[in-house]
Amino acid sequence: MKLKSSTIGLLAIAILSTGGLYLWEKSRPEDTGSSGDQAAAKPLFGFKESDIEQVALSTPTQTIKLEKSAKGWQLTAPVKGPADDGTVTFLVNLLATGTSERSLDVAPAELKTFGLDQPKATIDVGLKDKKSHRLLLGSQTFNQSSLYGQVDPGQTSGAKSNVTVQIVPTGFLDAVNRPLAEWRAKPPQKPPASSAQPSAQPSVAPPSPSAPTPAAKPSP
Repeated sequence: MKLKSSTIGLLAIAILSTGGLYLWEKSRPEDTGSSGDQAAAKPLFGFKESDIEQVALSTPTQTIKLEKSAKGWQLTAPVKGPADDGTVTFLVNLLATGTSERSLDVAPAELKTFGLDQPKATIDVGLKDKKSHRLLLGSQTFNQSSLYGQVDPGQTSGAKSNVTVQIVPTGFLDAVNRPLAEWRAKPPQKPPASSAQPSAQPSVAPPSPSAPTPAAKPSP
């Protein structure tokens, strides 16, 4: 009987361990701010894409700084020059329109569980009204369909000791994991030189009129 009880106990521990973060996450109360099983997804921020004037993106391998000018988006670090419009637009659009399906209320010591003690990326946004915002990106969720993130960490009002972890779109991975070459504007392509050159036609002088042949004199 003892052996049977021990076996059942070990099996129960194995089942609980297998769930790992997934079971822990599911058991956490959602900080959605409303009742119901699932609240509607909420915007990560409250600004528009046109409000963004500066972006600083830091990853473990590089720091990219961008600034909007009258000529469009410009790189200011690590090099200076025009930025690739498509690459920047993808990021700033995601910052302005990205939503969070739900959030988790956790203790600061638990941030390591979500990869937020050493974020995979930090995005700082400067707006035209001089306000700034920050987004930290951590590890992927259990099913790898989303990321854990923190919006404006350290700006929580009140004496709340816990912090909020947001579930953010995985598209941010594509937006930040780019080499420097993809952030720089591509040089304009010159039209290819035509290989078909008109062949030079040799100038042929018109035939000169032949001198009239003198008529033969009749022999005497």
